[in-house]
Amino acid sequence: MQKIMKFFRITNKTLKFTYALLQTLPPLVKAKRLDKQGKVTERDELMYAVAKRWSTSLVKLLDSDLHITGHDHIPQDRPVVFISNHQSNYDIPIVMYSINRLFGFISKKEIEKWPIIGTWMEYLHCIFMDRSDVRQSLKAINEGAKNIDKGYSMLIFPEGTRSNSRKMNEFKAGSFKLALKSGAPIVPIAIDGSYLITGNASKGMKSKVKVSILEPVYLENLSKEELKEVHEQVYQAIQEKLS
Repeated sequence: MQKIMKFFRITNKTLKFTYALLQTLPPLVKAKRLDKQGKVTERDELMYAVAKRWSTSLVKLLDSDLHITGHDHIPQDRPVVFISNHQSNYDIPIVMYSINRLFGFISKKEIEKWPIIGTWMEYLHCIFMDRSDVRQSLKAINEGAKNIDKGYSMLIFPEGTRSNSRKMNEFKAGSFKLALKSGAPIVPIAIDGSYLITGNASKGMKSKVKVSILEPVYLENLSKEELKEVHEQVYQAIQEKLS
């Protein structure tokens, strides 16, 4: 009986996720039209509204108790580079829900080919990176820096993969090249508890997830030596929220 109930819970959530994704098709057509017309501001406003609505529907679908702190730590006068730990597949919609700002993020090249999702990510100013190709990685960093110059914030998960636990993997120093190249402030984000969502959902249990937006790191205030170690500084700041 428990296995049957688990199957129906998973199937129900899958159907709801698919429905939420299909609902984005009409605004996607409108976004393409606005883009062709050169109406960038209107397109971006639409992107933000749809991303917010989509992430809100997914957060509700996850049936989790989400607690967010630190909105006042996000600089309002300039784009930033959000640096977050990565516990689960749900982290991107969780961060989208938590931050009241349009932002792109760096993702695996393979996702660019996904129907609907790949196109949406392109309009959200996401960068697709082939991690096995050094030249492509450098190109992705340059594209991300151009996005920041245009006023768009970016999100990076410097662990490179999901930890599936509270214990963080090592931060890859190369992941910070985007922030260093652009000079944008780094805003650390600590996600705590998202790795429990799948297991708890299969049991019909709620998960407590805490999102802590931490104080920004302004690169112009750091010495050359401090800039070399900024990935360690950000790692420690996030680690403190998880301990």
